[in-house]
Amino acid sequence: MYVPIGPLLIGRGSFNQPMLMCIEPPPGCVTVSRPARQSASLLHVGQPLQDGEMFLMGSGASGEAVTRGLLVPTAVSMLPDAWRTDFEWLEETPLQSARGLNVLVPGTGNTSIFLDAVEWVLEAITRYPEATSATDRQGGFADALVAQISAITHPRAALRRDREVRMHRRLAVERARRYIAENLTDPIRLSTLCRHARTQARALEYGFQEALGMSPVAYIRMLRLHKARRVLRSAAVLERSVSEVALDCGFWHLSQFAVDYKKQFRESPSITLRRTLAQGPLASVGGAETIRP
Repeated sequence: MYVPIGPLLIGRGSFNQPMLMCIEPPPGCVTVSRPARQSASLLHVGQPLQDGEMFLMGSGASGEAVTRGLLVPTAVSMLPDAWRTDFEWLEETPLQSARGLNVLVPGTGNTSIFLDAVEWVLEAITRYPEATSATDRQGGFADALVAQISAITHPRAALRRDREVRMHRRLAVERARRYIAENLTDPIRLSTLCRHARTQARALEYGFQEALGMSPVAYIRMLRLHKARRVLRSAAVLERSVSEVALDCGFWHLSQFAVDYKKQFRESPSITLRRTLAQGPLASVGGAETIRP
């Protein structure tokens, strides 16, 4: 089964018997794939695919593999032209020139990132079909997935430390932060952020890590969480629900909002709301809070 997400196809299946299977990506697509965690051992050219390995398949690639039981293949596919039309804000990666069937070794941490990202997107479009059907939302999913895949399939070049490059990254971060502040509650795509910052995704990531100790995505989430907390502690919340506050602050995945809120503030948003109703709200929604990574 393949689910279209912007310019991508996300594939997920399930087979529960030992068999010889043919590995082929969708016609004309470049594909990154590996079995999900619950899968049994998969043999490729006589060797088991390890936890830290994944397949990279170019257009027209094919191969064979042997499953030993339950197999839950997970794949992300894209047309090569998408690099010019949708992902020009990314640096060049092996994905653009992939040929045949290759086994990459990005490590267990990176394969886990890949599986987590795909599972999160599939869970989101299942639970929130109306929210995730929006073009901007699907484009944001595609941006995030391809940025992560690009990072884990490309050997990281040595990070230059000269003054000119650091200044470029610093200016890019400031431009990005201004754009985020002006559009905080709207969907913010990574590609749009890179264009406003006038830089590529990797440079923006480095810049945010240097300046703030977190990624651009984490920074946006942090600002939204603090905005939601200020609203939940103010008079503005007296006639509103937690869900309404979350939606107004840019969150649409409500269960994920609750998880992130509790992780950040060590209490659930509903507890913050109950305490505000019991003790009385703060004077206003405004004000600043210290943001820590």
